[in-house]
Amino acid sequence: FRDQAATMWRTFFTLISLLFAGAIVLAAVAWLLGPPIFSALFPKDPRPDGGLLAVLVGSSALVAAMCISAAAALSRSEHLLYSVGWILAAVVTVLGLLVPLPLVPRAIVALVAGPTAGLLVHAIGIAASRRRGSAG
Repeated sequence: FRDQAATMWRTFFTLISLLFAGAIVLAAVAWLLGPPIFSALFPKDPRPDGGLLAVLVGSSALVAAMCISAAAALSRSEHLLYSVGWILAAVVTVLGLLVPLPLVPRAIVALVAGPTAGLLVHAIGIAASRRRGSAG
């Protein structure tokens, strides 16, 4: 990102698009094939639902997207923004675990809401820093 400042947003959206496209494919595979594979590998353990496995893949993609947005923030010397995004993601994740829902829905809320909040903070902050930089 640092060496390609003029095309930072194009690079950012290309990486995010590729990441989410791959995540959609992998989440579908997890949904369809995950439970039977899990049962074959761990026949004595409870079989997880395919939807839960797909959410786990999706939440992993959100964390990976945060890694991309964090690098973009650092490339613009936005160290505070970088930190705030990760800290907010952690706080929202913990708060998600406190939502009064059954265990699996509560875990899903925590796994999705945390990285989504951090990703939004990074992306909005980077866009705002760009406007501040072009205004000055």
